[in-house]
Amino acid sequence: MQKLVIAMLTVLFTSSLACAQIHGGMMGSGMMGGMAAPAAIPKELPTPDKEWLEDLREILALEKKSVFQYERDRDLYRTAMPYMMIIPQEYDHVERISELFSAYGVASNVKTDPVERSSTLEQAYEICLRLEADSIPRYERLVQGAKDPVTARTLDAILSQTRMHYMMFNHALGMSGMMGRGMGR
Repeated sequence: MQKLVIAMLTVLFTSSLACAQIHGGMMGSGMMGGMAAPAAIPKELPTPDKEWLEDLREILALEKKSVFQYERDRDLYRTAMPYMMIIPQEYDHVERISELFSAYGVASNVKTDPVERSSTLEQAYEICLRLEADSIPRYERLVQGAKDPVTARTLDAILSQTRMHYMMFNHALGMSGMMGRGMGR
């Protein structure tokens, strides 16, 4: 178990350094503090087209669902890892995307799908893995279609974290649910 934690922290530290070099700065966010902070979102940004905004609304709904799903699973299975490292960043994703909507002068109202039920921790990890996997191509399209550099950097930073979340849930699933049981309590 100790080797697993050390390996995960090494990956996180290496990724954090790479992001810092790209984005120029660091921020603290949960246990995965040190992830690069994109530039502050100004009060006003040019409003993107309707189709792109609808895609952004969809990813916001998916991020909100992820928060609810991960908190439910963490509490149901009394498992801290990798949830305690991921949930704070999911909250940050929701906040950053909401800030973008505010800067565009557009409402960010979204309907969030209900959390999915699982009967084992492994099934919960599979659901989480799918949520992260569904987000990755959506973020890639949003980054590519961003009309301004602040939006592109903000969404690219979230994309980097989303890829890391996918890796962490994939690793947890590979550990057959042994990861983190009781850790952090």
